[in-house]
Amino acid sequence: MRVLLRPAVFESSDRLGLYVLLWLGGVLRHRVIPDPLVHPAHSMWVASLDPGTARLWEEMVDSCLNEETLRPAHWEIAIDSVAHAVWAQPTPVLPIADAIDLLLQPYRIVLENNVNDRAFLMAIAGAEERQMLALAEKRASLVFEMGGGTTIVPRIAEIRRTESLRRLASVMVDSDALRPPTQGETHQSVEGVLARDARREAADEFTGVHLQVLRRRAIENYLTIPSLRRWARGDDDLRATVDVFEALSPSQQYHYNMKNGFAGDQRRLAETQDRTEVNRIRALYQNLTPTQRQALNSGFGHDVGKLFGWAVRSEDAEIEAREEVRSFLNAVLTRMR
Repeated sequence: MRVLLRPAVFESSDRLGLYVLLWLGGVLRHRVIPDPLVHPAHSMWVASLDPGTARLWEEMVDSCLNEETLRPAHWEIAIDSVAHAVWAQPTPVLPIADAIDLLLQPYRIVLENNVNDRAFLMAIAGAEERQMLALAEKRASLVFEMGGGTTIVPRIAEIRRTESLRRLASVMVDSDALRPPTQGETHQSVEGVLARDARREAADEFTGVHLQVLRRRAIENYLTIPSLRRWARGDDDLRATVDVFEALSPSQQYHYNMKNGFAGDQRRLAETQDRTEVNRIRALYQNLTPTQRQALNSGFGHDVGKLFGWAVRSEDAEIEAREEVRSFLNAVLTRMR
C-alpha cells in the first residue's frame, strides 16, 4: 500500500508510530513516502534522529520510491493529523494510530476450505507466485482464512462493509456449475447458488470485494489425470474408475461431481424447478454407457481434494488451469503491494 505522510505527522508527538512506519517501509511491506518529499517539518524530524536512524529513514524512502517506479501500489492512503479516518475520498486520510492498525494487518485470502483450497492454489500456481505467497505467509503478511461453505457469503458482506478490510482481502469460491455455458450464456448464468450469492455480496470490485469464482465446478475438477493415477496406484478398482474418468470430454470432467459422483447430484436435480436446465445438465453425459455411468456413480470420495497436498506436481497443471489461477494470484499480489 502507498502510504503518504503529510507534514503534520512529523510535527506530532507520536515518534513511536513513525518508527513503526520506518520498519514497514524498510522491509517494503508498504511504500512509506513523505508527501511532499521536501518540507521543513520532514527535514526537521529527520535531523532530530540519531545518524544511524536518519540514514535508515532516508534509505527506506529511497527504496519505497524505487518500488513505486517499478511496481506502483494498488491502494493509497494518507496519514495526517486528523481525529478520525475519512474514507470517502480518492485518497483516504487516517490518523497515524488507525493507519498503523491497518498496515500491520495481514492480507487475507478467504477460501471455503483453507487447507484443500490453499493446497490447490499452491499446486496450480506458477513457481514465482508460489514462492512469493510462501514468503508472505512466512512473514505473517498473508493468511489463508477459512470462510466455510455456508458462512463465506456473510463474511464477504462483512468485508465489503469494512473499508479497511476490503483493501486487505480477496475471496475465492467454487462455481458449483453442473454444466458449461452454452453459446450466448455467461459463466455466471450456470453457477450455483453460493457463487451467485457471493457475486451479489461482493458487488463491483472497485467499491466492493475482490472475488474469484472458479470456472470449473470445484477445485477437485482441476485435478489432473497424472495426479489421480498416482493416487490410484495399487488399487485396481480406483484405477478402473480413473480410466473411465479420463475417457470423458474436458467439459464432462470439469463439471462432474468429483466427491459424490452422479448419485450426489440426484437431489439437486430433483429440486431444480427449471426442467429445461435439468435436461441440459443430463445431456452433458448422454453419450456414456451404463457401465461408465456405474463406474462414476459414487465419485472419488469426500477427501479427493486432499490430493492437492501431495499428489499434484507443478508440471501436471494444464495451461488453461494455470492461467486462471495465476490471474487470480497475480491480482492478489498486486493488491498486496
